[in-house]
Amino acid sequence: MVLDQFEEYFLYHRDEDDPGSFAAEFPPAVDRADLPVSFPVAIREDALALLDRFKGRIPNLFENYVRIRHLTASRAEAAVLQPLARLNQLAPGPEPWTAEPELVHRVLEGVQVGRVVLAVVGRGEAAAAAGRPADPPIETPYLQMVLTRLFDRETEEGSRRLRLRTLEALGGPQQIVRTHLDEALDGLPADQQEVAAALFHYLVTPSGSKIGHSAADLVNYTSLSEERVRAVLAALAAPDARIVRPLPAPPGLDEEPRYEIFHDVLAPAILGWRAQWSARRQAEAAARRQLEQRARRWRRRQGLAAVLVAVLVAAGAGLATRAVLDARIGEAATRVRAAALRQDA
Repeated sequence: MVLDQFEEYFLYHRDEDDPGSFAAEFPPAVDRADLPVSFPVAIREDALALLDRFKGRIPNLFENYVRIRHLTASRAEAAVLQPLARLNQLAPGPEPWTAEPELVHRVLEGVQVGRVVLAVVGRGEAAAAAGRPADPPIETPYLQMVLTRLFDRETEEGSRRLRLRTLEALGGPQQIVRTHLDEALDGLPADQQEVAAALFHYLVTPSGSKIGHSAADLVNYTSLSEERVRAVLAALAAPDARIVRPLPAPPGLDEEPRYEIFHDVLAPAILGWRAQWSARRQAEAAARRQLEQRARRWRRRQGLAAVLVAVLVAAGAGLATRAVLDARIGEAATRVRAAALRQDA
């Protein structure tokens, strides 16, 4: 009984230890000599220490393990060519699926371990190629990304041959890997990018581990509408994106599928994209605040100017009124003096 991706057990059942739980039942099942079952546990090396939960319950816990090393270039070549041969058997066509030898060489050279580093913040970078071994190890997830992109492009063009010119048109293997996430997310409308950033907060832990949630759970966590969440999940799971994938419920369980990121290798890039998106939003918000402050200052200046004009107009009107009154008073005084002189005469 193979327990694959066992690190996810500790993610979903962090504190489980009740009677009848897996944590309680697994150790005695492993230790039963009369049970003709083996339990190979496949777990990421960086999560190996999590098995300490079973220390003292499973004898010789860390004494029987096999480290699965990276695929070497010589064996990775078979991983490129043999699926094409199998495809020709399953879906024969007028021409068989083939791959140019130069294409295979370029792909394997571009996805060697250390060639591409997906930084936690910022876009991926190509590492230096110094000191490469004769049969270098291959980053299998990156190989899958490149071959999937190549296969899709050749299919779109009606070709059944993986060609070097197609790889070069896509920018080469390193460019395909580095821009896979950015191109898919940057192609979303701004409102869907906002939803994607909110979803990634729950689909990728701060330490870079993937965690699956149903669409209904994500709606509750993000407080976004179900329509918006499901639309973005569909866009991220589309064949040309492959950023998340739906996981069907186990057989016999009437549950809706959970969504998780397509591969662990995308987690650092997703954290980096979300950090860049958040920084962009903060910069845009700061710019909007500056514009609003300038607008308020301008409106205040306009208001002060209007008040000053009104005061000047009022002052001018007052001066004009005073001049008229002075003139009339002068005329009246003149008439009074003239009348007084006539009486004296």
